[in-house]
Amino acid sequence: MTTATATYIHDGFYTIVTGNSHRTFRVRTNDKDSAFAPGRQVIGYLYGPDNSSDYINFAFVGQGRIFPWKRFSTGYDHILAAARYLVEGDQDAAGKMYAVQSGCCYRCNRLLTTPESIAAGLGPYCRNK
Repeated sequence: MTTATATYIHDGFYTIVTGNSHRTFRVRTNDKDSAFAPGRQVIGYLYGPDNSSDYINFAFVGQGRIFPWKRFSTGYDHILAAARYLVEGDQDAAGKMYAVQSGCCYRCNRLLTTPESIAAGLGPYCRNK
């Protein structure tokens, strides 16, 4: 397995709570025919009100670590710290936190409609994957 295609965290949406604040992230793997970083896993942070599209990508994910892009290597310490905590910590707990706050599945971002799905953080389709 090569670093360029290895996935160490499931693609999806995650929320990390630190103190009185929280930060939401989207992790996804670029298509193998993508013009930018084909097959690489990228992480972005939520910067606007639309929790499905308002993300700024800032780093690669691989080898259980975050590799910030040069533009984000300074001045983004709070975002990088939360992202490192996500990658090195409990991704399922972060996914469930996202589901509780947004009401959406942390893998596919579809609306969750039952208390069981919200508690699990996943809809029935994603839970069976």
